[in-house]
Amino acid sequence: MSGKGAPTYQELYTMAVDMLDSRFDAGQLFFHATQKRVHHLPFMGGKPAPANVERMLRGMCEKRRAGVPLQYILGEWEFYGLPFKVGRGVLIPRSETELLVDTALELARKFEKPEILDLCSGTGCIAVALAHSLPQAKVTALEFSSYAYSFLVQNVALNKCDVQTVQADVDSYYHKTRVDILACNPPYIPSETISTLQSEIWFEPRRALNGGTDGLDFYHVIAKNYRRQINPNGWICFEVGKGQSDQVSSILDENGYVGVTVKNDLAGIPRVVYAKR
Repeated sequence: MSGKGAPTYQELYTMAVDMLDSRFDAGQLFFHATQKRVHHLPFMGGKPAPANVERMLRGMCEKRRAGVPLQYILGEWEFYGLPFKVGRGVLIPRSETELLVDTALELARKFEKPEILDLCSGTGCIAVALAHSLPQAKVTALEFSSYAYSFLVQNVALNKCDVQTVQADVDSYYHKTRVDILACNPPYIPSETISTLQSEIWFEPRRALNGGTDGLDFYHVIAKNYRRQINPNGWICFEVGKGQSDQVSSILDENGYVGVTVKNDLAGIPRVVYAKR
């Protein structure tokens, strides 16, 4: 800071970079606090920033330094080109999950008016992205956690899409009609692994991460219990963790699914496993 009166916007941005050692995070928080883009700074002529803006930016930077995820601080994150409200109690949408949406869309377009069920929906990012891309589809999103469910409802409204929301446990839920596409990004991290992950992950809900001893609990339950809820020639699509594609493929084989296929994400990691009922 200059030490002469109110800091300029440039000085605020420099402060954020110094605090976070990340130009990306600093730029995101700077815009959230000031509603000004970093690339506009050279044209602002050293304009001073209001004191409340400095306090807001400094406070957000301190939260980020303490490990709070950037997305939680911002309160919103983009997925599949759409905005999603996020916060404590709901899993943050990840870019790799867009491959699951791509896959489900490709399969859903085989049907004139597909019925789609999204399990473990969280923010609703998968269901909302599918409904937004396929307005003729009937999409249902299922979420158990009351915290996450509140974000799901908000995001359906925010994106003005036709998604039916259901708060229920995936273990016991039974859909009234058969579906053409079942999509799911379930908790898949092995229980003992969670504590070894980067500290940011600890802010996210354990229930949305913990897939049991080997990370495969939900795949077993869903593959078995939901097979009869999928139409003949319908599809089941899973996101999987690194190194889980072979095991999930075997689970689908064992439960009578056919044409099991694996897709890699942009990093070359097997990320989506899907198969026909």
